[in-house]
Amino acid sequence: MKKNYANINGPVNDYSLVYQPPCNVHNLILEYPTYKSIGDYRFSLNGTSLSHGDIINDIERYILSFPVNMRLKKAIELSDVLLDILNYGLNARVVPNFNIILNGINYNEYEFVEIIYWLIGQEDINYPRSKGKRGVRLPIDRYHEAIIAVMYQFFNIDVVKRRAKIRNRRPPLCLEGIISPNQRNQIDIRLLSNINLI
Repeated sequence: MKKNYANINGPVNDYSLVYQPPCNVHNLILEYPTYKSIGDYRFSLNGTSLSHGDIINDIERYILSFPVNMRLKKAIELSDVLLDILNYGLNARVVPNFNIILNGINYNEYEFVEIIYWLIGQEDINYPRSKGKRGVRLPIDRYHEAIIAVMYQFFNIDVVKRRAKIRNRRPPLCLEGIISPNQRNQIDIRLLSNINLI
């Protein structure tokens, strides 16, 4: 995206240029330029803009789609995939037979990796880790908070969506300020371990 911005000559309207990254997800488009820093973009899937709040909603629907006795296993699988995307990008290890519905369309494990990778990528441009910011860790924090909200109901999903929209101040780390030490002790050790690795 930085290279795409570098090639812009003259004035251009917001979101009037598009880039379709090489991937297996049909109709995944990055629209630019935007009002933010060089390289920012809007993520569009099948003609609809997709935000972190949309993914937070989809995480809730995904976990709740399973019987209660399977939810923890599915939450851990999802957490593992998200952590792998954070660490390995498009080379993330995937859970076999993983399917998730985003904006009403079913995506498999490989497509999910590509969607999340391209959706969160702009955060490393806007809030670069090289400058001490959270970068792509920021949405991964919020996605894990969504998992915890669904699994433990210490707070609701609307709290997570509000935290995803925090601007002009340091965003909180995952679970910072929304759970007590006693609640933290109730969270599955595998989920906590993944959260500590974000």
